[in-house]
Amino acid sequence: MDIQVGDRVTYKSLNEPNYQKREKIVINEDEIIKILECVKDEQIEIFKLERPKYEVLEEHKELLTEEEKEFLKSYIKFIRLENEIEYIEKTKNGIIVLWFSNSGNYKFEIDRYENFIGIQTDKRYTLKELGLK
Repeated sequence: MDIQVGDRVTYKSLNEPNYQKREKIVINEDEIIKILECVKDEQIEIFKLERPKYEVLEEHKELLTEEEKEFLKSYIKFIRLENEIEYIEKTKNGIIVLWFSNSGNYKFEIDRYENFIGIQTDKRYTLKELGLK
């Protein structure tokens, strides 16, 4: 019998005639050994063995590649304004715009048409959201 951690086992005790069916989710290797010993010793009878099918409901996806992160980090370090950047945005024509909080509407543009595919156009991202801080 192939029992694995995470399986749900429906069983009944053979030693007690009025014992109801029970379900147990196997949470570790010790439980597998105990269940198999009980089956071997004819203490329990297994009616059903279910294995869950896991689906990805939510997955964290990095917005920038490591190369893109390194480029932006270097660029931000070069212009020496890291603490003043409020948002980073990609325009429709592929230009990356750095928005500064202390400078009003001042912005700094970087031409990088072929990269930054993971970030949405016309959406502002903080340095933290992009993994730059």
